[in-house]
This record gives sequence, structure tokens and C-alpha cells, in this order.
Amino acid sequence: MITSRTLNIEGGGYVIALGTFDGVHIGHKGVIKAALSSGFPVAVVTSDINPKTVFGGKAGRISSESLTDGQFEKLGVSAVIRLSFESIRNLSPEQYLDMLCASLNAKGFACGYDFHFGKGAVGSHETLSAYADRHGLFFAVCDKVSIDGEAVSSSRIRSAIESGDIAAANKLLGRNYAIDFPVIHGDARGRRLGFATANQAFTEDFVLPRYGVYASRVTVDGAVYKAVTNVGTRPTFCDGAAVAETHIIGENLNLYGKKIKVEFLAFLRDEIKFSSADELIAQIEKDKSASLDAEFD
Repeated sequence: MITSRTLNIEGGGYVIALGTFDGVHIGHKGVIKAALSSGFPVAVVTSDINPKTVFGGKAGRISSESLTDGQFEKLGVSAVIRLSFESIRNLSPEQYLDMLCASLNAKGFACGYDFHFGKGAVGSHETLSAYADRHGLFFAVCDKVSIDGEAVSSSRIRSAIESGDIAAANKLLGRNYAIDFPVIHGDARGRRLGFATANQAFTEDFVLPRYGVYASRVTVDGAVYKAVTNVGTRPTFCDGAAVAETHIIGENLNLYGKKIKVEFLAFLRDEIKFSSADELIAQIEKDKSASLDAEFD
């Protein structure tokens, strides 16, 4: 799989899937599948940041670049290009499409029904369709995908994650919400209490899940383990900084510095301040049992 931050990929001849693709949810997958239906190799073209954040909008990232690229690869995408938003924000829709055609030898385009592009976001799927007609190119637009009567969207998924409705977020994503941040050193307090944890810090540009405890599973070097994950500030010990602390049930692995994938399966309970370490230990044992009962497919 080719990943590039610039254009001029050797060979060219791509149908280009356009969009933000944050999370690569089931609506985004429809755009990719529409592009693949052309029979040409597919290149995803997106920007290095979510344009909403430039104009004061709230759009915390749902997925890391590595997890996003893994989803693209599974879907059969041949190339991923993340353009600097600053380098394209003032291009008209026509200029933007001309640039893509010249750089990638574009054979066509695919996008979602609500896709907008170009200076002032004046370009739409109608703009793309007319451009493709003029130049004899393939074009496909993916219609709205709805679940439970509402359109699937990244903003809806963010809201579900922030509220702890992981079941809804996973349904909209078409897979489990996950993080794969590097494991950082903590204070080893969990290990001293008898349940070692792998600590991962959320970066400021990511959506932050509701503070609490989740049933989870962890992938380390291809092996998958059941786990329980706490997201929050550890109020029992007044630590302050928000982290994800994951205890792999029945294992004691040295994970410092590794990028591990932690999938969130179910929200178990809110974060609680306990009166003693013993009370915390007793609750963690209950959390481990609840996590073992969670779906694990």
C-alpha cells in the first residue's frame, strides 16, 4: 500500500475517492466501494487536517493515521494522499480537480452525497459530476447511509464516543472503536496493587471518550487478549492527567514503547473515586469479570 503526502505517484491512472474519511465509517466505506466498482486502482485523497477545525469547528479525531490506513488497505485502496490543507484551501473546485487529474492521471472520482470542496466549500458532488461528464471520466456518488433513522456521520460517532455509547459508535463505524497510541511509563501503581496496566495518552486533537471503565480487547504483535480499560484522571489518587489505562486479563507483558491496539467493546461504569486502595482492587475484580462476559468475536 502506498501512503504519500504529495502527489505525482508513479504510474497514476486512479479513480480518486474524495472526503475527510475520519474513522472510515460505514458511509466512507460506501464511497470506497463505489470507486472500486470502476475497475481502476483507487487513491484516497484527503487533507492533513479536518477543515472544520480551521474554521472554529469541533472535530476531534476518531482514528489514528495508522488505524485509518489499515482500514483503507483492507478495503483495497492502492494509495492514500494527505494534502496540506493550506496548500489547497484557496483553489477553486475546477483548479483542484485539474490539479488532481494532472498529478494522478485521474480516471474518475467518487465522493459522498454531502461532500464539499474548493475555496468557500462551493464545490459539491454536482460539481464533480459535471466535471467528469466534460472530461469523459468515471463518477460515482454514495447516497446517505442511515442507521436508526439518522445519517451515519463522523460527528455522530464523536458524540457517541464522548457520551460513552460505545455500542452506537461501533455500530456506526462497522467495527470496534480503537486507539493505538504508544504505551508510556506510568507510576507503576497498578502493578503494585496487583494489576499492571498499559498506559496510553490521548493527544489533544483526538476525541476523548467518556471517563469510565470499558470492556476491551488488546492486540499485541498479532495476539489478541481480553482486557479492561479505564479512561480518566484516576481520581482515587488525584493524578489529574487523562489517560487510557488497560489491564490485560491474565497476562503480565512488557509493553513499554509498543504501539498496541486497544478496542473498546462496552461501557461498564463511570469513573469513581474510591475511599481506599482495597476498595479499588475489589471493584477492578468486578470489572474484569464484566469484561470477560463482553462480546469477543
